Amino acid sequence: MTLLLGLPLRAAASEPADLSPQAEYTLQARVLLHDDAGARQTLREWGEGYEPAVALEWRLLVDDVPAALSRQGAAAPSPAATRAFVQALALRLPRVNCAAEAFVPLGSPEVGLYQLVCQHPDVEPLRQEYLALRAAPEAGRQARIDALFLRWAAMLREAPDVPHCSRVTGWYQARHAFAHAERVHQLYQIILWRLLPVELWLGEPLLPQADELCNDD
Repeated sequence: MTLLLGLPLRAAASEPADLSPQAEYTLQARVLLHDDAGARQTLREWGEGYEPAVALEWRLLVDDVPAALSRQGAAAPSPAATRAFVQALALRLPRVNCAAEAFVPLGSPEVGLYQLVCQHPDVEPLRQEYLALRAAPEAGRQARIDALFLRWAAMLREAPDVPHCSRVTGWYQARHAFAHAERVHQLYQIILWRLLPVELWLGEPLLPQADELCNDD
């Protein structure tokens, strides 16, 4: 009887714990952002469908940045400053790391609100100068705009990572292509529009929630 009672206990103890929503999102983000082989293997071991098929491809978005900057009118950087900025952005984007740190179900155990923490430079200190330059007198403005974008490029290349917290809605047990595509869309938006937040600064938010520097407490 003692042996029989002990068998279920040992069997239960050997069963793996469920993959938490935060761990699932974080592993999938590592695959999407960095094509992380270890994260891929872990997701495969958890079951079919957890592993995203392909990693993000930043190049197409980066190639669109010069056209986006040219649409800034009087605040558009020169071609030379644009090239320097785009090169710095292209180098920084693959270095960004994101991890989910909290999950709150929203009426269904399979859909909830995540707190997503992404590590990248904080470009917010450039906001006021950028907005001021848009309204500055024409004389000397182009040189000042170029200087701003060159400093922005240097920040992207060299500034330390700072944790930024964003809230996103997503699937838990995301085992289908739609959920993976949603992750891709969220990561594209959160990262690109925080390193190049011109529309946000102009009062044209492209994200459903505000991004904030993470509190230490």
